[in-house]
Parts: sequence; C-alpha cells; structure tokens
Amino acid sequence: MLYKKILVPHDGSKPADNALDHAVKLAKFCTKEDESIEIILLYVVEEIHFPPPSALLVGSGASNDNSAKRLVKDLYQEMTVEANTILKERRNKFESSGISIKSLSIIGHHPVDKIIEFADNEKADLIIMGSTGLRGISKIKVLGSVSRGVAEKATISCPVMLVH
Repeated sequence: MLYKKILVPHDGSKPADNALDHAVKLAKFCTKEDESIEIILLYVVEEIHFPPPSALLVGSGASNDNSAKRLVKDLYQEMTVEANTILKERRNKFESSGISIKSLSIIGHHPVDKIIEFADNEKADLIIMGSTGLRGISKIKVLGSVSRGVAEKATISCPVMLVH
C-alpha cells in the first residue's frame, strides 16, 4: 500500500477542511479489504511569547508571578479545548466513512517545526494540508507561511500535498 498514515494539519480554516475532505477521499480510494489507512488530524496551538510574569502585573513578588503563570496556563488550556472541539467536529463529520481518523492537539512555538517533527515521529507517509490558513490577510491568496514551511522542510519520504 502506498499510504498507511496520512497527517492532516488543521487550523479550523476552509482550506484545512478541504485538505481533510481530500485525505478521506484518498483513503477511501486507496484502502483495500485487508489494509486500512489512518488519518491523523493535528492542530498545533501556537505558543505565544509573553514578557516575564513580573512585568505583566503591577508590583512584584511571588504571588504576581504565580498569577501570571496561572493566566498563561489557563489561556493555553482554553486554546487547547477550542482546538479539540474543532477537531472533534471535523472527525465526527466522517464518522460513518469507515476511515480511521485520530485527532490531537499540541502546543508549539513554531507550527512548521512541530508538524514536521510530528510527521517524522509518527512515520507519516503523506501530509495533506490547506494551502493557506487562518493567519495573515485572507484577501490575498498566496501560499501560507505554515504550508510553505512544511512543504520546504518535509523529508523526501513524506511528500506534502497542498489543497486550496
């Protein structure tokens, strides 16, 4: 079988939905009776750099540092819950397709590096992703920075397919 594991990075955008649709169609087409293709939906919650905790709050002291750390932790928890909700909705859409779709979210500073690292660790055979995402100016249809970065950095053993 040509593909056993397809990675679909997703950010909630229409091109990412189109990439997932294409991955499911490809998986259905390539699946044989005794073999199946796994699709992994991955949402990278982008890590945001904050100033040192003591600079975020007026005054100083351990309680302010702890409050800022809690605030950042709560923010990432909320972003992860939202990402998982998006992924669950997309996964449920294809529940009856007979294709195995696994989803997860991870936190990382550089989404490109996290996607490549994840694809390498999971031994993905193919990455299918939207050509543009939710970042930048949506009126200008150019290749998105994340999809471009993934296409440039992916290893030869894991081709990248970009979908509009």
